[in-house]
Amino acid sequence: MSAIDIQNIDTLPDNFLTFQTSISKRLNELYGEDAAQSFQANARHTLGEQLRRDNILAWAAVRENKQAVGLLSIALNGDRARVSLLYILPKYRAQKTEKLLINHAITVLKEVGVISVLCDTALGDDIKLEELPGLQAFPRIMMRMPAASLAIQNTCNKISSIPLQEKHINEVASCILHTYKNHPDGVLYQEIRKKNEAITMLEQVMQGIYGQSSPQWVRTLWMDQHCQGGIIGTRLFPKTVFVLQLFVHPHYQQQGKGKLLLTELAQKVEIECPGNMLVLCVSADNPAQHLYKRLGFQPFYNTTAYLWEK
Repeated sequence: MSAIDIQNIDTLPDNFLTFQTSISKRLNELYGEDAAQSFQANARHTLGEQLRRDNILAWAAVRENKQAVGLLSIALNGDRARVSLLYILPKYRAQKTEKLLINHAITVLKEVGVISVLCDTALGDDIKLEELPGLQAFPRIMMRMPAASLAIQNTCNKISSIPLQEKHINEVASCILHTYKNHPDGVLYQEIRKKNEAITMLEQVMQGIYGQSSPQWVRTLWMDQHCQGGIIGTRLFPKTVFVLQLFVHPHYQQQGKGKLLLTELAQKVEIECPGNMLVLCVSADNPAQHLYKRLGFQPFYNTTAYLWEK
């Protein structure tokens, strides 16, 4: 066995408690004590269940003492894949363990017909993969603000968004495709490059697969039966609502629609769950970050998304 061996896993490693403690510390730094405590309480059950799903592949980086030092899980969606967890125990990162894991996973996935792999996780854990051949790097900025602070801002619009209805999913999916066709972040949304994929994503959001949500947190804007845009809020951690999607059809951009959607999501979040933070992630070269800053969002860490495409 080499110093670090990559092994397929379908159960959590024996030393998972070490990962649980380390990840909880990271979550406390990023999202607060409530997020850390929730992970501590639920991680073993939640991650254990995920590893048993048919669409999840997972690997551990294991040292000669049989202790895991890195974990990687990937969710398959047809011929595309997304990293759902990549975590290396801090003292082993200098050994490029993350690169060994990702390189091994891509080699395996290529053999089963996967054409793209996206690594963009909520931990933002300073993992660097630039040296791996074939990976594109996309600098990203995580931003946040209290929902209450955004909720009180006046949008000065005469129209309001409405909760997504099942009968509107087809039209909303079309709006998403138009939005990301030439969008700076479009390449990072591998799972919604086709209309049927966008429909599936919206259905999964409503089923709670992307995190805890509320019908009031999945909102759309309309004019003459055409969807102008929408927003999706989900909660992965207590006290933190992520803006999973904010999309505005190109015909309706630069009209304050993004501000309206963000403000109305904040209002609904504050009514249902007072005291939550809104968190979003934006590419470093996306001009939308200037809108977010004007509204009061503050950057709280920089991260990098990585994309491999065949």
